[in-house]
Amino acid sequence: MALELARDPVDPASDESTRAGKQVAGRVVRVLLADDDADTLITLAELLQREGFDVKMVLNGGPVVAVASYYRPHIVLLDIGMPDRNGFKVAAELRAIYGDQAPVLIAITGLSGAAEKIQSEKCGFDHYVRKPYDPVQLLELIASRVPQS
Repeated sequence: MALELARDPVDPASDESTRAGKQVAGRVVRVLLADDDADTLITLAELLQREGFDVKMVLNGGPVVAVASYYRPHIVLLDIGMPDRNGFKVAAELRAIYGDQAPVLIAITGLSGAAEKIQSEKCGFDHYVRKPYDPVQLLELIASRVPQS
């Protein structure tokens, strides 16, 4: 099982999302992951790929919006505390671009304060998950938010 780190966010030809993956209503479910910790990113990607999701990884928040524009993820899992462009900024930008058609946005963060949770809601996150997360609960959350159409 090969993990793919999105390296060229503006080249749709580099997109390999057509490989087999978890299908809902006859289509592959695409999940975009962004975190500045490579180990966290790889561990989460492996978990999701084992469940059959098509996964793309981005190491840092900077290229997320560009990758999302060609990858068209159904779900985006974002770390909040990333350098360059943090998860709050990325979520707000995705909401501004896509509005109600934005992918499901899930914050996965080590930040545990009430202020961060409130800010995540204001920026457009659909869910807020604190690290360390329970993998089973995270998979259940993701499965419950997979678009049916």
